[in-house]
Amino acid sequence: MKIGVQDSVGTWRAWAAVWAGFTTLALFLAAGNSLTYVADGRPGSWNLTIPLELSEWWLWAALTPLVVWLSRRWPIERLGRPRPILIHLAAGLPVAFLKTAIDRELRGWIAGFTPYFLISTVTFQFMIYWVIVAVAHAVEGQRRGREREREASQLETRLAEARLELLRAQLHPHFLFNTLNAIAELIHENPVAADRMITGLGELLRQAADSAERIELAEELQLVRRYIEIQQGRFGDRVQLVVEVDVEAERTMVPSLVLQPIVENAFRHGLAPDRDGQITIRARRQNGRVLIEVLDNGVGLPAAGLEEGLGLANTRARLEATYGRGYRFEVAGADDGGVCVTIDVPFESEATA
Repeated sequence: MKIGVQDSVGTWRAWAAVWAGFTTLALFLAAGNSLTYVADGRPGSWNLTIPLELSEWWLWAALTPLVVWLSRRWPIERLGRPRPILIHLAAGLPVAFLKTAIDRELRGWIAGFTPYFLISTVTFQFMIYWVIVAVAHAVEGQRRGREREREASQLETRLAEARLELLRAQLHPHFLFNTLNAIAELIHENPVAADRMITGLGELLRQAADSAERIELAEELQLVRRYIEIQQGRFGDRVQLVVEVDVEAERTMVPSLVLQPIVENAFRHGLAPDRDGQITIRARRQNGRVLIEVLDNGVGLPAAGLEEGLGLANTRARLEATYGRGYRFEVAGADDGGVCVTIDVPFESEATA
């Protein structure tokens, strides 16, 4: 119903603009005729020229809906298609004759005399018919262009959402496979820890499934903590999580599970076997953006350089699908020999996202 009301309002505004345009044209021509009389030393006859011009152009305003309907019903899309042109020729001539006949009667009633029925007058009215047809085609073309742009924008949005869903669907099996692999390695050595990991995995998957595509950073950190708890079932107290996130940064919206592959990568490739591991997550808001850093104190980057696996490649793709070119994603060596992953994105709260 809301769309119908908006369309009705738009239609009334369009026809009000048509009447306003014809009224302005009538007054302009009436002023020109009256000033011509004044220049010749005759009275301006405003009380005659204004009604005459208004009657002529208001009649065209009344006929415009008919001409517009004919234009939409038989649009002239290509000059090579003669049928719409022939239809408008067949329709335009009767309209021109009808307009001329009504004009003669109105002029006789307003001015007290009836002008001759001239072919030149009919030709002029026929030309006006084609002007209205041309304007109607131009307006309809603009409307269709806006509709195509809107549909293209909606399609682009739907494609981006579908791509995000696909990337997210790829992420879950990858993470699940790695975690189940770790549980399989542990189940014979430490069944209690393996059981705790299975329980934590179920809770994490349930929480991730209930989350939206984009969540607040504070909620994303809860998912990371849940993942750390699962991994601590395998590594024990060897791994600690440090979170240094300011309150403003916590409110920014990020793709859900955007940090989990980074933290998982730190566990699989970064932690050193001979010392305790620490994963630090920092986030701060500055200049309308949020800078997120995930650091580990592990073995650092390989000498041959980093080769992005599915997790990091998926993270980069999800950031690009969400922010376009308005993000930064970097993997570099940390000051203490580990790895620092940096994500720089625009600040968007839940109210503005």
